[in-house]
Amino acid sequence: MIALAIYQQKGIQGLRDLEGKFALVIFDGSPAATFPRHC
Repeated sequence: MIALAIYQQKGIQGLRDLEGKFALVIFDGSPAATFPRHC
């Protein structure tokens, strides 16, 4: 949920910054989510 709040605050730039780091891991809750992929 924290990552979601950061995403809402930073918007697109925040998404791009977190996209290749840990945002997807938190959203999916799976280490496999770290690989590049889009919903």
